[in-house]
Amino acid sequence: MKKALYLIIFLFCATASFAQTPGTFNYQAVLRDASGGILSNTQMLVTIEILQESADGILIYSEEWDIETNSLGLINLEIGSVDPDNFELINWRNGPFFMAVHVNDELLGTSQLLSVPFAMQAQTVVNEKQNIFLDGNQLSITNGSTVTLPNGGSDQTLTIIGHELSISDGNTITLPDRYIDADSNPFNEIELPEQESADANKGLVADGAGGVSWQPTTIDTKLSESEVDDFVQNNGYQLRTDDGDTDNTNELNSVFEINVSSAGIKTYTTPFVIRNTALVYVNGKVISNTQWAGAGTSTITLNIHPLIYDNITILN
Repeated sequence: MKKALYLIIFLFCATASFAQTPGTFNYQAVLRDASGGILSNTQMLVTIEILQESADGILIYSEEWDIETNSLGLINLEIGSVDPDNFELINWRNGPFFMAVHVNDELLGTSQLLSVPFAMQAQTVVNEKQNIFLDGNQLSITNGSTVTLPNGGSDQTLTIIGHELSISDGNTITLPDRYIDADSNPFNEIELPEQESADANKGLVADGAGGVSWQPTTIDTKLSESEVDDFVQNNGYQLRTDDGDTDNTNELNSVFEINVSSAGIKTYTTPFVIRNTALVYVNGKVISNTQWAGAGTSTITLNIHPLIYDNITILN
């Protein structure tokens, strides 16, 4: 009678919860004596057994706790922490499982574990490896089923006729035109003339009347004197067309170049007397006569600040 009462109180007060340590779960119980008194601060020997299939089934795990109750008669067990290596070998999918509790070598009762800690089951699932096999058109997975894949059939061929693109044993689509015209005017289109073998190495040349033709690509790059003058004027150069008199025998067309070796305002000696109408160029660009001094002398002073490696040309 003492044992039965002890068991009822014990099982009624027992609770289980997930533990913090992976692969274990917590078990709590309040121990009372046969009279219902709390067994506080009492040393107890608790044995936990995990049985498979039934309450008196196969013993697959056990552990012992030499533990002291607290002031409320409570014990806290982290089941699986005593022998974690063997506890981790339990395959929780192969249930059902039962837990037997012994206190001081007395069996107090056995109850079924109705809920396996999901972390343990999840660990089992993660560690389980399966292989996929393909044999012909049979696709299989270990410890699973097999499915029959459809036949691949023969190779397919793409065919294009005009704007129609087709695939054998399939469908046909209509391709768009190669280009999209921005307007409906057919007279502003560019149509390339047919190129014969004799037109090799030729380029298309417009005739000025809206037509083009294949012409030799050799182009005369010589400019006439008027074309040269137009080019010089359009690019900021000045033409020297003024003469101080009508005497053609007193013209001096001398050119002197200076390569600047140091920056700053400098005076340079020229091999001739600089005329008032002389043109002075810096890097190919003519400068005004207010930016230099020395007319009537054989020296020239630039009032600008040329840089090293600049080129100064005097056209006298």
